[in-house]
Amino acid sequence: MATNEWRVATSEVANTSVIPPDEFVGQANLTAELRDADGTTLVKGAMRLAWVPVWRPGAAAVDIHAPPTGLRPVESSVRAITPAEINGFIQRGAELLESGDLLAARLLFQRAADARDPRAALALGKTYDPLFLKQFGAGGPIADREQARHWYQKSKEWGDPTAQIQLDALSAAR
Repeated sequence: MATNEWRVATSEVANTSVIPPDEFVGQANLTAELRDADGTTLVKGAMRLAWVPVWRPGAAAVDIHAPPTGLRPVESSVRAITPAEINGFIQRGAELLESGDLLAARLLFQRAADARDPRAALALGKTYDPLFLKQFGAGGPIADREQARHWYQKSKEWGDPTAQIQLDALSAAR
């Protein structure tokens, strides 16, 4: 077994987590293989894991391109994104979602939602919504009812009248 390889029994997959070092911001590519008892690869898939900084009011801006040893302050504040950039994030996020890359779509929707865009918050909420994820053919640990509710509420606060429909459906599905 190589040093960059992990083996996880099928019975333990649901309990497996990938946890980066404290304050890590960046990406990691992960390839997963399902093998039979003889070691023959049955299924192989790849995904990109991404950890983004959490910004809190009053916190210094961070350089997300800093080495993965941690966060370092940046002297300038975070640049505001333009409406065209927001539209681009939402459009590209929708394309990624349609192609099945839910986590990458989530990152783009998050960037646009950070600019307080109600459409992005609604789209981001859907990436956590167990009802949407079930229709999408996903679910499990990537579903998070509270995150979905949070982003639908933000979308509503920021002016999207359809967000209330999503909130009602989420509440009714309990």
